[in-house]
Amino acid sequence: MRDGVTGGAHGFQSGGSGRLPPARPPPDEIAAHMVISPTTVKTHVSRAMTKVHARDRAQLVVFAYETGMVLTRNT
Repeated sequence: MRDGVTGGAHGFQSGGSGRLPPARPPPDEIAAHMVISPTTVKTHVSRAMTKVHARDRAQLVVFAYETGMVLTRNT
């Protein structure tokens, strides 16, 4: 597991442990958890990136936090 991001330019906080989950779980892992195909995961991520004009998944995550789609544990 990678070290998480705390503080920083966007004010992300990881909460209790000081660590965040890996920033990019592989599509196979996401698919297994959601009981869908890895291709479906890739398609949905790609379409979401297109809609918000994100260059990569990291920008998609920033968008999700900044728009309130994802809440930190402290909110």
